[in-house]
Amino acid sequence: MLNVLKNEKAIFISFIALLILIPFEHQILHFSLLNTLALFFIFGVIMYSAVNVAHHAEMLAEKYGEPYGTMILQCRR
Repeated sequence: MLNVLKNEKAIFISFIALLILIPFEHQILHFSLLNTLALFFIFGVIMYSAVNVAHHAEMLAEKYGEPYGTMILQCRR
């Protein structure tokens, strides 16, 4: 169980980023420096999560064959 949670740390990082930024939403919007820093922070979290999704697609492609890793991720809406 702990190994599964360790592999899914992008979810926890995204959730922690949400919990950090939501209470300070109005303060961030009023200051341009904080606005810029929050933009880069959110961009970094999104990129980290996207790389993790691509990694999962590669793992599925190795397990089920090449086209199925991408097809499974596209069909799951």
